[in-house]
Amino acid sequence: MKRKVLKRIAVFAAALTLLSLPALGIFGLGDIVFDPTACASLVEQLSEMTSQFDQLVQTYNQITSQLRQMEFNARRLASPQRFLTVFTRWRHSSAPNNSGLTAQWVQGINTVLGSGGYGPAILGLTSQARLLGTPSLYDYANIEIADGATGHTMDVLGNVRSNADSVQNTINSLEADTLSDVDDGHSEVKVLDRVAAANIIALRNQQDANKLLVTLAEQRALETKRTRDSEAQALNEQVSFIQNVPAVMAEQTRGLTSAMTSYSLP
Repeated sequence: MKRKVLKRIAVFAAALTLLSLPALGIFGLGDIVFDPTACASLVEQLSEMTSQFDQLVQTYNQITSQLRQMEFNARRLASPQRFLTVFTRWRHSSAPNNSGLTAQWVQGINTVLGSGGYGPAILGLTSQARLLGTPSLYDYANIEIADGATGHTMDVLGNVRSNADSVQNTINSLEADTLSDVDDGHSEVKVLDRVAAANIIALRNQQDANKLLVTLAEQRALETKRTRDSEAQALNEQVSFIQNVPAVMAEQTRGLTSAMTSYSLP
């Protein structure tokens, strides 16, 4: 609408300019002469100015639309505090210490002491493994493997639990900044920084979860080995029995036939 009005004003002004030019100079009278070329040039300039004006209006409308979109994107959520969540606090392992042997275990499984609390809480294993027979030697090996796997598990659990408060504080700070009412804290760069920080926290938590899964897999592998060794021992004993039965029976029945045939009633 504005463009049409401005166009009409421009055309009207041009017409007035043309009409106001003196008509003197015809037949040698006067000193001002109408120049059609100059008039055409003015009309051409007027047309160019009209096109430039249209372009300016289009640019203005585009910038206005972008500004409105930016204002819309910058709107904050109403009452962001309603998105606050209550987290479940970590619970550390605990056990009575009536025996005097569990205190270091509990400390190890809850702190960076880790496997350092494992040894004092278990029954010591003899170092004279060479005196054992084959089946017992495999049982001995299973105990050694179990000690290593359990120590690894305690290291992972102790580190995860000891770092839990620090991780939670970081998450709380990130949450507070995200739900803050201060506009300065919600620039595009700061929002992207918080998104990156949240992704890093998620990656580290996933890494801790993977470590715990590894310890479970390690314990499972140990249980599989124990089951396999037990089954192997049973099969070996069965084969040994089958192989030795004929010889044992022959030894038991040796001389029995001759003794029976030579026996006579008194």
